[in-house]
Amino acid sequence: MSKKQARDEVQKVNENTRSVLIAKIRALQHETSENLKNLNYEYTNIYRAIKMNETNVQRTLTKFIEYCESCVQFISTLPQYFTPKQFYTPLESLLVKLNPSFESIKGPELVLQDSYTEPIRVCPSTIAHVLNNYNWHLTLEDDKIFIIGPSFTYNYKDFKQDIDITTRYMIVSDSKLLVAGGMIWKDFSAYIDIKENKARIFKKLKVPRYKHAMAWLNGYPAVFGGVSENGECLSTVEILDNTEWKMHSKLNAPRCNLTAVSSLNTVYIIGGTSDYEGFNMYSSIEKWENGWVYLSISLPFSCCNVGVINFGPNLLLFGGKSENDSCIGAINLDLTDGVSQRLANFDDVFFKNNTLVLGHAFVKGKCFKKHCSDKQFPFDFNLLTGETIIRKE
Repeated sequence: MSKKQARDEVQKVNENTRSVLIAKIRALQHETSENLKNLNYEYTNIYRAIKMNETNVQRTLTKFIEYCESCVQFISTLPQYFTPKQFYTPLESLLVKLNPSFESIKGPELVLQDSYTEPIRVCPSTIAHVLNNYNWHLTLEDDKIFIIGPSFTYNYKDFKQDIDITTRYMIVSDSKLLVAGGMIWKDFSAYIDIKENKARIFKKLKVPRYKHAMAWLNGYPAVFGGVSENGECLSTVEILDNTEWKMHSKLNAPRCNLTAVSSLNTVYIIGGTSDYEGFNMYSSIEKWENGWVYLSISLPFSCCNVGVINFGPNLLLFGGKSENDSCIGAINLDLTDGVSQRLANFDDVFFKNNTLVLGHAFVKGKCFKKHCSDKQFPFDFNLLTGETIIRKE
């Protein structure tokens, strides 16, 4: 091969190598450009997510601060309730426990180490649940009281003939429950002390009722709505002042199969039906603050027998019967703007009593199932994962 031929071959190799290198460089340029676009896209999404979370955190903190302010305002009104009482609200009991100056009006004690405050790091307003609820709950089944919280059962054989699944009950101290009404004895009322293993029967309800609701109202246990002896839906409200039931302001509409939940001086009446059969359901929410008013917002569905937990400006709704028998699942309802968020879907379950307790980001209680309405099942809901477990006994 001549020198000229050799030079030509080298030139061809160099040109081919150059072409390959240029092609690779261009490919790398294109790939780099695409990667930069993707990085910019991801950065934009991350930035938006951070801003959105920042806004949500700020909104949550603002709501929590507002709730704390309402707690402070409520505490300033407590002296009007400092006359001797049969039962104390959770917040009253907590203050009595913490402040020695309240010794003269000391009521039932609250075991502080059982207070569920850990979820505050996950959901700040959960502490509101502690201020409005004793940290245990129960269900009535057959001849037993099943405690959710302390792990034991209590036999109430003496009341077996007086209580049925239409009887309603509420926790009125760290060891006492109040029962009222029911289809068997519609004007019946009594309290049971779990720790001391004793019971006391109170005076009869002014208006006999069943399928009603119970919650705190102005610092007193109260019954709301229900069905009368002649089968009519009720709007009447009664409060238990020490050992005597007294009439209170009526609801705006007659309701049975309703749910009531208290938040300091505020009471929310959720859902229910206007008839005994349960066909005409409500989506409206009534609120007590020195009088009954309808909220401008409503439930995202008409329902009855819904389980409700209130903390701060939110209602957590669980289960319930709806008009079209659709699955309600778990829903978070913002009371400030009416925006609802579905947390989970699950099969039809409902709560004849609002038997739910919140602790460490778990909602626990006992529910009824649509096709087994005379038996209750343990209900667990994880607020962090949305997982629902309905266990068989």
